[in-house]
Amino acid sequence: AARHEALQLVGEYVRHYSLVPQPSILAAEYFVEGEVGGIRKTARLDRIVRWAGEREAWIREDKTTSAPLWMARQYYLTHPQIVLQQALWGREQVEKFGPLAGTILNLIGKRRPYQFERTEILPVSPLMLSWFGAYTARITRRAEELRAGAAPERNPLSCVRLAGGVQIACPFIADCYA
Repeated sequence: AARHEALQLVGEYVRHYSLVPQPSILAAEYFVEGEVGGIRKTARLDRIVRWAGEREAWIREDKTTSAPLWMARQYYLTHPQIVLQQALWGREQVEKFGPLAGTILNLIGKRRPYQFERTEILPVSPLMLSWFGAYTARITRRAEELRAGAAPERNPLSCVRLAGGVQIACPFIADCYA
């Protein structure tokens, strides 16, 4: 049943996007690496594409979601994956593909009736890149400390998480009240 549902979704995806203009694919599953916040990072880009007549290249990401498309769009606008991919677009990529125009995000709604949305996310600002670099460095250092046996920080704002529009309690919440 799941296989049949997945094949139907892929068929609808192909039908939908065959009716709208498509950029040319320059590369698929493209690996990038570089430094962000003084930390060596890597990312894999779904596709690098270019619209006819343009000099700039776009990163294209396809994401499936069970959430409403507006919610998924908001989620991905500043998602660390998108920011990291753009932050790693360096001189090598500019020389090979051209300057980065941004990220094309194709959202694929998995609930019937299937929905599709294409959103363009412009390059992140220098301010966001500076924040992201500092954030990346901080969480990488903290992960190394935890692996070395440091005690985890308590963060009451992390006691619940959103899953499918419902708040789920942290499985360790009882430890905070012991």
